[in-house]
Amino acid sequence: MDIFGGACSVANLHNTKRIMISLPDHLLREVDYVAANENSNRSEVVRQAMKQYLVDRKKTLDPRRDAAGIPGDGQD
Repeated sequence: MDIFGGACSVANLHNTKRIMISLPDHLLREVDYVAANENSNRSEVVRQAMKQYLVDRKKTLDPRRDAAGIPGDGQD
């Protein structure tokens, strides 16, 4: 189970792409702290944070969608 309550799927990991990101030291320390406390890793923490950011961003970009109960694109 991931930190937001969704199930992690090994099958989903086969469809992943590797990217490179740059983070300030303080942000990387926070990611490492969360990963250690969640018995997880950097990739999973960043993946979940990005997923949550995109959910929140969709609500901001089109608040009518959320208010109407219209689901997302199913890519979560």
